[in-house]
Amino acid sequence: MKRNQKKLFCFGVGYSAQVIAQNLTEKHNPNKWIVYGSYRPGNQTKTLRNLGIIPVKFNEAKDILVESDAIL
Repeated sequence: MKRNQKKLFCFGVGYSAQVIAQNLTEKHNPNKWIVYGSYRPGNQTKTLRNLGIIPVKFNEAKDILVESDAIL
């Protein structure tokens, strides 16, 4: 992780969040972001990881929210 790398937190990872995350995390993007996405029990974290999104349990998101530069 770059020192000043921006962070985005997504409440729920629907279509819009997936498209935004894909664009922000692309390897050729010089301003690549770290993207976190909330999920609830029963949802698959593997899908989020495959999209380049770091899964965060919905009820454990507080610390990441405080550190985020943007929230969706």
